[in-house]
Amino acid sequence: MITMQPPVEKTGTVVLEWTKKALTSDVIPMIKKELEQGGILLIPNTTPEVELLTVTQASLERQAQNERLIKRRRITDTEFIMDHFQVANRSQFLMAVPGRDPNQLFTQKERSLLVLGILEDISIKNNVKLKEQLVQQTNKANTNILRYILESQGWIQKLAPVHFDEAKEKIQKATMWPLWQIMPPVLQIEEYYGPTVAYYFAFVGFLAQWSGYLGIIGLSTFLLRVYRQDTIDEDEYTPFYGLICFLWAILFYIFWQRNEAVLAYQFGTLELSTSLEDDEVPDDPVVHKRPEYHGKVRESPVTGKYEIYYPSINRKLHYVVSALVTVIMLVVAFTVMIISLNVQGYIRPRSDDDYHPFYWPRVASMAGTGELFDAMSSWKSFLPVIIHALSIMTLNKIYRKIATKLTDWENHQSQTDYDNSLILKRFLFEAFDCYIALFYLAFYACDIEQLRSELIAVFNIDSFRRVLTEVAIPMIAHRVTKKAKVEGHPQDLDLEVYESFDDWMEVLIQFGYVTLFASAYPMASLVMSVALMIELRSDCYKLTYLCQKPKGEQVSSIGMWKRLLQFMVWFSCLTNCLLFGFTSDQMLHYMPDFYMRDEEGNTHIVQDKGWMAILIIFALERVLIYIGLALTTLIPTIPEQLLIKLKRRKYLLHMNQKKKEE
Repeated sequence: MITMQPPVEKTGTVVLEWTKKALTSDVIPMIKKELEQGGILLIPNTTPEVELLTVTQASLERQAQNERLIKRRRITDTEFIMDHFQVANRSQFLMAVPGRDPNQLFTQKERSLLVLGILEDISIKNNVKLKEQLVQQTNKANTNILRYILESQGWIQKLAPVHFDEAKEKIQKATMWPLWQIMPPVLQIEEYYGPTVAYYFAFVGFLAQWSGYLGIIGLSTFLLRVYRQDTIDEDEYTPFYGLICFLWAILFYIFWQRNEAVLAYQFGTLELSTSLEDDEVPDDPVVHKRPEYHGKVRESPVTGKYEIYYPSINRKLHYVVSALVTVIMLVVAFTVMIISLNVQGYIRPRSDDDYHPFYWPRVASMAGTGELFDAMSSWKSFLPVIIHALSIMTLNKIYRKIATKLTDWENHQSQTDYDNSLILKRFLFEAFDCYIALFYLAFYACDIEQLRSELIAVFNIDSFRRVLTEVAIPMIAHRVTKKAKVEGHPQDLDLEVYESFDDWMEVLIQFGYVTLFASAYPMASLVMSVALMIELRSDCYKLTYLCQKPKGEQVSSIGMWKRLLQFMVWFSCLTNCLLFGFTSDQMLHYMPDFYMRDEEGNTHIVQDKGWMAILIIFALERVLIYIGLALTTLIPTIPEQLLIKLKRRKYLLHMNQKKKEE
């Protein structure tokens, strides 16, 4: 469903906010002149610090053709295909949606994306006087692109697409209600916010749906254990849930790839990876994918044309420094984790003569009876968990700034490489921060009861925190500040820029809790399903009222997040097998001859048969991996119906071209 839009020439598509420096100078008239010469229309506005920018319909269409924008096109009377937009065939793109008028040729997302693309093409290399006034530190500006100079030199405060109230509120209502709805209106979200946001909502909805299926199995496992009055350590059926969870994760990953391919086709981004202009070499030293990229201007040894060159060895040295800084921060996070486990009473030597490298008596004494963090108290024992969760949030916030600085320093040429590097750093640190205590309890202390207690506490506290910080507090704050909205202001530019990283991070961390430690907390999948349904609604509310409208970049997949998801899926096979064999007594029920109990009731592998137990555990892990590989081979990542559409599209385009030639 496409919301009706007014003519593009009469409505602001992108809003620009000047800084105080710009307002107190005399450069704004010259900048406006450059914008108008570049094809930008300035909409009259009563707010002096804000400019509403748009273009003509003809300019939009030319830009769409230049950017090879893919849209739905009527190729015959009865058939439609996804094709690159061409001005000469505009009527076929209009007819692709019955009843569409010329104002509806491009969606809101496409309008803003194309206007920003036109802004990206405006250069001031011929206006030396204006550039001298704009650029305060010439050695830091290696480009003539007006938009980048204005942003990097502090002349504009913000540049963002204009919100269209009717469209965003329709999306919010369609996402919020009914309450039992799982999948959000992905196509509507894509038409308004763009593929980047739409992929996120589609993934969360898809995961919520699939985790609900796993949750039914997890609930059945839990009820069976309660009925049998078994502990998690001794329940002989729980290991099967861990094995099922791995196979579920494999199937989830495969079918998400299939769903992602279908969405990419519907979004017009399926061919994006092959349609990028990677083979084109810039003929001007200032043209490159990422404006912040810098280096020496040299003549290309391949084409003889000018290019910006930065030695790869320099970036590799920066990678080494980034890794060292990250390791230092990980050591800090590990230390915080050890302190937390000591004050929770989890770290204890088995005897006075037993040495434990992470047991710190002075810190551990705080968990004693009657002490500040009494481990036997119903409420004092909960305090260290809360403090640890707050410490994780603080460390993540600190490292977020460090990771951004390090990634800037690495000087990536493309925005994709920059984003991937930043995502990888932050994910490794934040995942380590969240999981390290659980890995310690699972594979060093080998105590599944403590692992389960810590996992339940961390998982539930994190879910509650997200509901509180992302739903309750923002909704209250929005309602309080709603009355203070400035009359006539075209957009809430004082709102935050939408950042998808934290949303993705929270979802993947939760996915890891469910899959990596499946047999320790089978109910986690059901809790995750409910939490994700709340997450969908809170994120939609945030996008509607609390954030600026995203710029709607064209992407063909979820990118680096899919690689990280894939790693977690395969790694969960190993962790669940180790939980089965070493962390718990679950394997003892099936192979009692391999184990013995000491006087204190602790279980140990029989010395002479230990190698056989290890062999069986890793053999089981290999069998599961082979089953997973078989599933990925047998189930294609692109559905057959989509392959038929792609082949049909190729055939119809060929026949259409043949008719033109005749």
